[in-house]
Amino acid sequence: MAREKGGSSMKSVMQTMGIVSVVVLVLAIVISTLMVKKVPSKIAKSMSEHMEDDEDVRAFMDKMRSDERMKDAVDQFETFVRDLGAGYSKDKGRRPGQDLKTTRTASMPVVVLPGITSSMLEIWEGRDCSSYNFREKYWGSAQCARAALRNLTCWLEHLSLTPAWTDPEGIKIRVTEGYNSMDYLMPGYVVWGKVFENLADVGYDSRSLKVFSYDWRLPATTLESEDGLFSRIMYEIEFLHRRNKERVAILAHSMGCNLAFYFLNWVANERGPEWLEKYVGAWVNIAGAHLGVPKAVSCSVSGETRDTIDVGRIAQQFTGGKLNNELLRFFRSLGSVPVMLPKGDSSIWPDTEYHGLNFPMDVKKRLAEVFSADDASESKAYSPQLRAQLEKTVSRNYTVPEMVDVLDELAPDYMSRVRSMFSLGTKLNPDNSDQRTWSNPFEKALPFTDKTQKVYCLYGYSSDNLTERGYHYVPNTKTPEFFTEIPLILDTDSSDKRLNQGIAYGEGDGTVPLVRTNDVSRASATLPCSMFDQNQTSS
Repeated sequence: MAREKGGSSMKSVMQTMGIVSVVVLVLAIVISTLMVKKVPSKIAKSMSEHMEDDEDVRAFMDKMRSDERMKDAVDQFETFVRDLGAGYSKDKGRRPGQDLKTTRTASMPVVVLPGITSSMLEIWEGRDCSSYNFREKYWGSAQCARAALRNLTCWLEHLSLTPAWTDPEGIKIRVTEGYNSMDYLMPGYVVWGKVFENLADVGYDSRSLKVFSYDWRLPATTLESEDGLFSRIMYEIEFLHRRNKERVAILAHSMGCNLAFYFLNWVANERGPEWLEKYVGAWVNIAGAHLGVPKAVSCSVSGETRDTIDVGRIAQQFTGGKLNNELLRFFRSLGSVPVMLPKGDSSIWPDTEYHGLNFPMDVKKRLAEVFSADDASESKAYSPQLRAQLEKTVSRNYTVPEMVDVLDELAPDYMSRVRSMFSLGTKLNPDNSDQRTWSNPFEKALPFTDKTQKVYCLYGYSSDNLTERGYHYVPNTKTPEFFTEIPLILDTDSSDKRLNQGIAYGEGDGTVPLVRTNDVSRASATLPCSMFDQNQTSS
């Protein structure tokens, strides 16, 4: 994306910053919301002193700290606030781009596809409960937190899609476009802002750097049919190539990587691989979940992940409300979640204890107690079909590749819709016109034919067990009124020390697990790129 002054090409240089957890982000937004009437334009500067002086803020923090399971998140947040107050977010040190510009100049024009967090959404039409202002930011800003805190059910209702993955009646949520849609999530929480600034240091500007936010709720097919996303990217790449006389580099992050892979296969089908050879010189894949993530299953089974458990606790402490089954309905309404379902077999996802979807030894006894209580009730709510299906489902544990089987059993209508749009196969599919395979690297090889086309994969990594890998479920006795819809929930009360609120963790970047396999040649042949750790095992 940049070249040495004098003409020789540069090796990719990229610095990445660790981002605090979603829990810390939610805490920050909540505190910002509490303070907004008092310091509407100076949150970043004044947050630190208000942590000490504002009674509402202190009361909220004390309430959160009283929950033992939230204590670490509160401590982490207070560290974040101290750093923010000290000017950490402004990063007064010298930027890498300032050093590079003495020897580098802009080379390949760049097209950016961001992840979910940095694809901002805004409201164009809403129902009465939203009290919306036209084009108010409904996702990806502090404004969205205020909307959620005003009425959490209403906020989820507006972000949710219909079972056909379209807008509900009377609601229009649309993507916010342009650089401002992905610079900063909130004061002090940088997303793409510093990347843009450093690229500008070496000579990039709006004539050579283009961004494409997108409605991350939609499946890729709808992003093209309704928003023309991939057509617009294709035409923009052609224009950048014509203007800059260089092939284009695609820079993608997280969900944007899945869409980038889909786009490459889409355009190869539309224009042929020779189009890619002419117009695309590199693809930089940052934290792409091409093999999926286990949490995509848990959020579709019960509406729960580590983030929703913690955020739910915050919402309950702050608003006195419960999420109940609303999150499950929300996740299943999203046409983008299925692209994150785990792909591959046991050669990619080893059968490691506590990874996958598991049940405690006494799960059948617990389930029998639920049904016994139902038998004793005047109006029996649980059908024989539901009972038989649950007894079958809990009769065994499931490895990561088998986790999707649970969804097939518990939500057949949902999975029928998923499989009509997405393929989860593990073998190359010769039918290049099958759109269901275009986001699956097992079924579609990367359509680069020129050896000079490069793929760079960048992932954060922590050897600490911070990434969700497995889930332990029990019958839902906490909200029996929703048992028919959510019969299984995470075992958040488990005393097993290998679990944290029913979740087993492993190595990874916090979202994407580190995948190890002894079948290196198979992984190298089917994945967009392979990386190797110091022990030379594929990941």
